[in-house]
Amino acid sequence: MKKILIVLLAAVLALSLAVPTLAEEDTHIIRVNGTASVSLAADTATLYLGAATREQTAEEALKNNTKVMADILAAAEKAGIPKEDIITSQYNVQIISNMYGYATESGGLEYEVSNVLYITVRNLENLSAVIDEATKAGANNIYGLEFSNSKTTQAYEKAMTLAVENAKANAQVLAAAAGRTLGEVVRIEDMGTYRGGYGLANNMEMLDASAKGAAIVSGDVSVTSNIVIEFELAKAPLLP
Repeated sequence: MKKILIVLLAAVLALSLAVPTLAEEDTHIIRVNGTASVSLAADTATLYLGAATREQTAEEALKNNTKVMADILAAAEKAGIPKEDIITSQYNVQIISNMYGYATESGGLEYEVSNVLYITVRNLENLSAVIDEATKAGANNIYGLEFSNSKTTQAYEKAMTLAVENAKANAQVLAAAAGRTLGEVVRIEDMGTYRGGYGLANNMEMLDASAKGAAIVSGDVSVTSNIVIEFELAKAPLLP
């Protein structure tokens, strides 16, 4: 009797150990990528705009720079930019000498004062006027023009939703091809966003375009979401 009981216990133990093994064989994980992009018409522009002045004394350079920057600020406001959309981005005083091959007009020390503003243009119809008026006022540093959309956050949320749908569709195709069925989501990872747009980085091109009265075309901006999803993958049920 004792021998029969031992055999039964051994059989039960063997069965309990076998169940997880079968589950592991029947269920696996599939990892897929999903991506989606949403395009928006640009409605906002940002740019760096300012002036650098060089004189034989720091006092003269600062005085001239202050005058030019005041004119640039007035020109920007005249072109429709409110004060809260104009921020000082960079201010620098540099000593220029003829050492190491650097040439100066005076042959000795010169001082350069540089002041750059970060300007947000919320009405793109004013963009060309802002650049044109600032250039007339003495701006000689204009660069970093970039376009964006004020609803980028909502666009990214939509792109993420579409990226999840894309990943699920890819997973379903792969699962069906392998004779499996798609189970629950095990893990989702956001791989980050990519924002692309149209911009002008060359300040000489911008100055030349402004001088010729050329229109600046903003184009579209896009938001791309990339995600990775892991699904539970099980064997497809046998057909009756």
